[in-house]
Formats: sequence, structure tokens, C-alpha cells
Amino acid sequence: MFQCNFYRLIRLIFIQVLLSILFLSAFRLFFLYKIADSATLLAYINDLPLMALRGLRFDLKVICIAFSLPLLIGLVTAKSERFFNLYLRFSLAFSALIYFLICLFSIVNFYYYQTYGNYIDLFIFGLFDDDTSAVIDSIWTDYPVMLGLSFSVLISFLFTYLTKKSLVTELQLKQIRRQKNRPYLTGCAVFLCIALFFLFARGTLGSHPLKRYHANISDNVKLNIVTPNPFMALDWAKSDYEQQFTFRAVNAKELLASIEQVVKSDSLQQQTPVNPYLVSNRPNVVFALMESMATSILDEDDIVNNDVLASLRHHFQNDFLFKRFYAETSDTNATIVNLFVHSSVPNISHSTAAKVKMADSAVIPYKNAGYEIIFVNAGNGMWRNLFNYLPLQGFDKVYDENSIAKYFPEAADYASSWGVPDEFVFKFVQKILAESDKPVFICLLTVGNHSPYQTPDNYQPKVVKPSLNLQEKTELSPEQQMQMLQTYQYGADALGKFISHIKGGELADNTIVVATGDHRLRSMKTHNRQDVASKSQVPFYLYVPQQILGHIDYQYSPMRVGSHKDIFPTLYHLSLSNATYTTLGGNNLLSQDDDKIFWGYSQEGLAFTDGFVANSDAKRRLQWQRASHLFSSDAQADPELPFTYNDVNRLRDLYINNEVITNNQVITNNQVTAQ
Repeated sequence: MFQCNFYRLIRLIFIQVLLSILFLSAFRLFFLYKIADSATLLAYINDLPLMALRGLRFDLKVICIAFSLPLLIGLVTAKSERFFNLYLRFSLAFSALIYFLICLFSIVNFYYYQTYGNYIDLFIFGLFDDDTSAVIDSIWTDYPVMLGLSFSVLISFLFTYLTKKSLVTELQLKQIRRQKNRPYLTGCAVFLCIALFFLFARGTLGSHPLKRYHANISDNVKLNIVTPNPFMALDWAKSDYEQQFTFRAVNAKELLASIEQVVKSDSLQQQTPVNPYLVSNRPNVVFALMESMATSILDEDDIVNNDVLASLRHHFQNDFLFKRFYAETSDTNATIVNLFVHSSVPNISHSTAAKVKMADSAVIPYKNAGYEIIFVNAGNGMWRNLFNYLPLQGFDKVYDENSIAKYFPEAADYASSWGVPDEFVFKFVQKILAESDKPVFICLLTVGNHSPYQTPDNYQPKVVKPSLNLQEKTELSPEQQMQMLQTYQYGADALGKFISHIKGGELADNTIVVATGDHRLRSMKTHNRQDVASKSQVPFYLYVPQQILGHIDYQYSPMRVGSHKDIFPTLYHLSLSNATYTTLGGNNLLSQDDDKIFWGYSQEGLAFTDGFVANSDAKRRLQWQRASHLFSSDAQADPELPFTYNDVNRLRDLYINNEVITNNQVITNNQVTAQ
């Protein structure tokens, strides 16, 4: 009995899944046909198979999840003819509902794009957050609601009819019953069926399930938009909606008081000096944001026993390097939005403010100076919605792993689940620099030192050996420690070779290169106050051509204290003349003004010229070791501070709330309208 009904069940489930997949795939092609012109399709014809394949994976994921419950119920009832016949009726009704929803949500997604220029995102929840009745009235007036519902019902009836016709007939049922019972073979078939459903529902055999960033398969936004199905898009929208930050109006007096308290000024606006040389000699600026480039690993470098820096060592020794420097977050995306839009809200790029254009974006001074602004991501551009968010904030072009692999196909061969290896990111940046006919600002993001740690198969690592200190402070296994040191070495070596390429070529005199870590190494333990104080330290490196240094006033004090907020003010003073910029207390670290308050912010506390004050122990200041970025065990009780950790957080919070509310402009299908 079970074997017979199991055969009927598999046939039924197969037909249900097949019809659902065929509809979603067909609608995807229709969607693409309606929003993309033939010239675009011809230009990106090589991306179409990947779009179809990735879309199929998304569809299988959704459909297998949808039909997993009927599959399990069918397996449970397969032993009873009576209950299984009841199950067949339930399954037909259930599949009718699924067919209806597939069609209806595909239509909704299509018209959502017509309005918002994107697949379903968190703004769809405005149906509930705004005046619901007014929104429904608008939908009823502006869209073919009845036509869409009617078409969905028609598709549901048609597919349900085809599903019913696929059921085993009485004649076929008699033939099946005559077959020999093979319990072991049937058991294997049941296991295989469940395993395949689980695999398709997960979407991949890799360590990371199918996620949003997998939808970004091309440089062409429209191909990326049609790749996921509406149910995946709705799931991402729900996740963003649940995690969103509620922005609020800010009292102007409260904001001004906070600015005066932290910045010691009545404005966040600053100005670079007039510099005729920089006006006529605008340098390229390359900003390398290196995955997990933590000072804690930098300190492990030993050219004989543990060659962590490799070809970067020479540049660290001969150019500007600040080690009393801090990452302000412990998350890559939080660092990116903090750097470029001064946001203390980590998920702003995929929140209700995802379509708000910030007037004070960090790249605006470069845009005003005639630069081309470029972001190169070693990973997927749709990760955290950066592919859509950064262009709104002033970036002219956003490239990702797909772009890099087009020019360097071997990059895809060595790619990890996070993206392509670091060396290909730098090669791609070299290509941009070589082909550019105007000054460029490029920010590149590497992923090489992301766990699980692995270096490309073509890389031959130099000697590395975990020290006793590292073994005591890391939570990694001995094998993982070795792999982590090798990936750090690989990233440092790739950066070092890139800098050598710049210094040794035509770009040597007009290209500034800066590098820092996006955040600390997360696997490091803290055993004492000194560990807490240095936990988020990352190096800040600068190569500035001598021709530029000869035409600016600067002072290099390697023991100056800073954090990510100081990167752009330093760059502005090195590359822009008479430029106005916004900063939340950031300083030019090459300033000649010793009276400035040089300070650093991290999640653990505030660092000043005379020590570190942890947010968990604001009554004590930990002292620096002389001429070092490390700390002694000496502490000063009840230190006098120019401002506190809470003061800084208050300013950051007030600023981003005010910016979002003030600049609340929403992009609707490439048109700007007030929200």
C-alpha cells in the first residue's frame, strides 16, 4: 500500500512543482521583455543564462518550501488508502492556492517595479504604516486589480485541472499494485526525495544558503531585478522591515548643543585651504577598505618566523602609518555607511531610508571637484543593497564580483562564498586607473580575510607561525590560526603589490593610496583592560606622492590618535582645494595644529592623546605605552574628558535622524518625489 501511494505522491508533487516553476520562469522572461530593450539584452546576452539559472534556484527554493508540508502529510498518510484519498483532495486545493498566489504576486511584483523601479522591498509595508484605506483606494484606481485577480484565478483553475489530470488513473493504479513490493528500495526513494527537497529549499550545497546577494548576477540592474521571484523579494522586505530603525525629527537646539559639546564648534562644516596646485593637479584617490585588517594581527608580524605583511612591509615602513587608530564598528556594512553617510544606523542602506539621498555624503566634495566616484566590491553588489544605495549617495559606478570576473575569468575559479580574491580586486582597480581620462576616487572592499579563511589555490604562502600570544588570545583552532595568518598575509601582499605598482608606474606622482581595516578581528579574546582598549585597533596607512607633499602644509606625528571619522578629512586636505565638507568631529591627521583634540571612537570606548576611556569604566583612563599603540596597566582615576562616549553617541544619533528627515527624498522609478 505505502509503495503504491508513494509513487502516486511523487508523481503529484513533481507535477505541482513543475507547473509552478514553469510559470515563474515564463513570467520572469515576460518581466524582462517588458522592462529591457533589445539592445540591452544583446549587450548582456552572456548574463542571460546565469539569470535564468539563478532564478530557477530561487524558484525551486520557494516552491519546495511551499510544497514541503503536502509532501510530509502525503508520506504520513500513504499507509492508508482512505486517508491518502483525503490527502489527494487536500493537495489539489492546496496547489490551487499556491498557483493563485504565484500568479498574483508575480503581477504585484511587476507593477511594483513600474512604480518604484525595484522588486518588492520594505516600502510595500506602507500599506499598513500609512493610511491603509487611502493606499487601497490608490491601488484600486491606478492598477488593473480585477484583471490581475481574474488572470490569477484563471491560471489557478488551469493548473489545478492539469494537476488533477496527472493523477494516477484506476488502470494505472492496478498496474502499480501488481508490482513487487521492495521496501528497501522504497525507503531509499523516500530518503532521496526528502533530501532533494531539503537541498532545493536551501538553494545550495555550500556553507551559505541562497540569499539576497546571490540575485546580483550582472552589471545591468534590470537583470538583477528580474532574477529573484516575488516571494524571495517579499521575504527580504519583511526582514528589512523588522530590523529597520525608526527615524525621528530632531530639535535644532538639541543638535546644535551636541555639536558644540563634541566638535567644539557651532557647525559640522569644515573647509580645506585654497591650493592652486591641487586645482590644476587633481590626484586620483584609492581607498582600500580591507576585510578584518586588524592591528592585533599586524603586531604578530615577524619576517623570519611569521611573515604577515609580505610586500606591504616596505610601504608600512616608509610611508605614513597610524597605529593609534580605531575602527568605529565591528561590521563591514556598518563601517561603509558610517564612512560615507556618517550613519550610526548599520542597516540604513536597506531600511526605510534606503532611498533617501544624503546631502552631506562623504564623496560629494570629490564629485563637486569633478571626480568620477567608483566603488569596487569583491563580493556581491546586492549585499546589503549597496548596489542600489551607493549610487544614490554620489557614486557614479558600483562594480562587484561579477564585473571583476568578466575581465579576469580566473577570479571566479578562485572565488569563495564571500567573493573574489583580493588580487583581482586590485587588478580591476589598476584597469580603471589606466583607462580613466579624469581624476577618480575609488573605494575598494576586499573579502579575502573573511572566515572561513582560505587563500586561492594559486597562492604560495610565505612562512607563518601562530605565536603563543595569538594562541592564547584567539578562539580559533590551530589549523584555523594558520589559515587566518595566511589569508591576512595574502591580503597584505596583494595590497603591497598594488602600491608598488602605483609607485613604479605613471600614476606614482598623481595617485594617493590609503588603506585601513573595516573592523577588528572578531575571533580575538579580551583578557584584561589593555585588550579591551586595543580590541578595535586597525592600521591607517597613506601613500602620498612627494609632488603633493611639496605643495601642502603637513606634519606627520605617528602617535596621533584617530578613528574612521578622520579618514576623509585627512584625504580632503591632501587632495582638494577650498572644499567644504561635513564631519562629526573628524580631524586631518596630518594637520600642523597640535592644539586640536585628536581622538578615536570605537565600540569599546574613546581614545585620546593621553589614554583610553572604556565605555564600561568611564572613571578610569588607561595610559599609552610610550611611543606605542599598546597600553600599560597604569590607569588614571576620574579623568577629565572633553566629552564622553554618550556625548558622541548622542551627536551621531541626532545627526543621522536629522539628515534622514531633512533629506527625505524618495527615488521612484528614477524620478525624485517627496515622501
